[in-house]
Amino acid sequence: MKISMKRLVVLLLALSLLFMVVAGCGNGNDTPPPVAPDQSAGSDAPGDSAPADAPADAPAESSEKVNIRFSFDANWETSGFGFETLIQDHFVPRFYPDNPNIEVTLMPTVEATQNEAVILQAVSGVSDFDIAGVSYGGLGITVGSGALLDITGKVDGINASVFPDLIDMCTIEGRQYIVPWWQDCRILAVNKQMFEEAGIDYPRSLDEMAQAAKTFTDNGMYGFVTAGSIDAIVYAEWQILMSNDGGRFVVNNNGAIEGGFDTPEGVAFIELMQILYDSMPTDGLAYDWGQYESAIATGGAAMAFAVPHFLTSGNFNFAGGPTIDFIVTPAGKAGSTSLVGGYGLGVVSTTQYPEEAIKVMEFLLDPEVNAKLTVSLPVVQASYEVAPFDDTELWGVFFEQFQNSGPYWISELTKDGQVCQAMYPIITEGLINHTPAAEVATKLNDAINRAIND
Repeated sequence: MKISMKRLVVLLLALSLLFMVVAGCGNGNDTPPPVAPDQSAGSDAPGDSAPADAPADAPAESSEKVNIRFSFDANWETSGFGFETLIQDHFVPRFYPDNPNIEVTLMPTVEATQNEAVILQAVSGVSDFDIAGVSYGGLGITVGSGALLDITGKVDGINASVFPDLIDMCTIEGRQYIVPWWQDCRILAVNKQMFEEAGIDYPRSLDEMAQAAKTFTDNGMYGFVTAGSIDAIVYAEWQILMSNDGGRFVVNNNGAIEGGFDTPEGVAFIELMQILYDSMPTDGLAYDWGQYESAIATGGAAMAFAVPHFLTSGNFNFAGGPTIDFIVTPAGKAGSTSLVGGYGLGVVSTTQYPEEAIKVMEFLLDPEVNAKLTVSLPVVQASYEVAPFDDTELWGVFFEQFQNSGPYWISELTKDGQVCQAMYPIITEGLINHTPAAEVATKLNDAINRAIND
């Protein structure tokens, strides 16, 4: 019988291991068994007394600890989000006593993005960590590489505790690979003084928001401002508006995903975008965060989308300016979706301890832990009762926002990132050059369909 070289090597390795096991057993016989302490001498206890039973509710001791390694972006550990004290503040007092056989090690990732780190581990077959933070936007590629375990049906307790619409962002083709961990959104900041002086009510719909912006602009003021480049606007602010005004412009047509901007709602939305763009300062697209905050605080603009982690960390500086109110993002025809992404937690496919890893994830989604260990905003509904910062009114706005939000507007496709990239230049050109909305809609559909089919 012919034996391949590969099988021969495997056979030799197996024989070597067997020899070591046998040798180990032989050495063990040379060691006498441990002798029980003699209670009859040097002890106050009677020599014939039986050992006391362990308390009935005491957790069973394990002879070997399982080390669950938790990987996350290294930048988060030094940004005041609570990672630097995670073990001492949360795991030591609350998790370890109930799980004495589990140890947690933090593994900050510095050499790649989180999704890339997970994929590299899967491809190499080297198990450096067991749990990882995974961006919603890159879930498709990450799952496609075989990097994450399918946890469908194994995290129902977590799913029941979070905002329901977030689960959609954690699935691929009906199978769940991550659980929500933190989320990002925008709420609307309004200059209270400008609205009062103009006699305009706060907008409750996108149509009202666009009309208010136009009214301010027609009267020599700016109605709307945002920060960063045009790409940042398209990626965050415009995505919010797309979700709200007309629904998903990437649609599933009998199983085939395709562009859906060439509808009356799609064209009307592009026209709404143009109104908001025209109500911005002429140099507004070049604003940094400081200029953007200054504009809304000092009356340079009437409305702006506010970034949650700036607000919760106290970095949104409105000191000395007119009063600023924060309200839920105005609803459009499809609801009030304002999600612009976030991160989930997944169990990597190379782990040897999937059950223990899920236990650790369950603890990370504990209401108190999720409230105090989040880069942006918690996903657990009960976390909003913990209120990790003092402004409970603002905290309530965020809670109302997520209660009324629908799924991420193109969650199926932003998981691979191609659609957004295809849309950037078309929306940019359309806004700057005032391209007719119907023409922009056609170009967007073509770009989306190309991105899907590539």
